[in-house]
Amino acid sequence: MKRLACFLSFTLAWTLAHASDENSELTPLTKAEASAIITQQMEDKAVQKAIRKAELEAVPAIETRVIEKDGHRLTINRVAPPEVKVVSPVLDSAGLSNQLTTAELAALIAAQPERQSIS
Repeated sequence: MKRLACFLSFTLAWTLAHASDENSELTPLTKAEASAIITQQMEDKAVQKAIRKAELEAVPAIETRVIEKDGHRLTINRVAPPEVKVVSPVLDSAGLSNQLTTAELAALIAAQPERQSIS
């Protein structure tokens, strides 16, 4: 709460210090407006965190391991790697496979999704 009060005070002071006659149509934020903006930002972050947590928990675990030490509990889930898209070979009009050039092969490899570990 002290951080919020400090941030609101700083925001109000900065707004008043940088207000000029040229921008006379601009008015400083009230404490209620600043508080509402901060509250909205905190709620948005909480929603984003909940969405990310739900995405991670939706990945099926192959193996789960729980480690407890010094009053802390750590759960480690081993998950399967994501499915890799298989690119079909390039076929010519006769239905025969063409040999790919080095550049085409590099482009196909670059188009594959990158493997990432989730922790």
